Amino acid sequence: MNDDKPTVRGVLKETLSKGYVKRALQRGASRNSAWNLLLLPIGGACITGAFWLLVLIMWNVHLLFHSEHANKFADYWRVTGKDTSISSFMLLAPLLFASLPVGLMLTNCILWCIPPARRVFDTEANGVKWASFGERMQSLWSGALIIVSVCLIVSLIGAITLTGLK
Repeated sequence: MNDDKPTVRGVLKETLSKGYVKRALQRGASRNSAWNLLLLPIGGACITGAFWLLVLIMWNVHLLFHSEHANKFADYWRVTGKDTSISSFMLLAPLLFASLPVGLMLTNCILWCIPPARRVFDTEANGVKWASFGERMQSLWSGALIIVSVCLIVSLIGAITLTGLK
């Protein structure tokens, strides 16, 4: 197995080896077109959308175990804002982390669907390790497998144990 590919092992090797920040900055320096300005707003919207979707899904999972909270979604946010319980934190916080790779993958897919942007990004990725669309998506997928799985399990525990809504 080649560890230079964006697999889970390859991503860990890349990020934990000496000089990672320098290599990451070099990858970023190759992205200098105006199309890159779309990454921030589209990425922010995709991450926010992924987070909100995950919250709604996990709230519905919570309702499977606590049907008495069916009309208490607004109360959940008030309780979370004032007196955050461990269960409430466990339900919500991991979803922030889980939404990152999901939102970034969605952002890449959206921009890949714009032919001029795709051509520019492909040109910028020439000769840069892990900068092509396929390699970026593979590395995000490798990270997402671990991050999203762990975060959803923690959030599920929070959803099941959250009982403090009145």
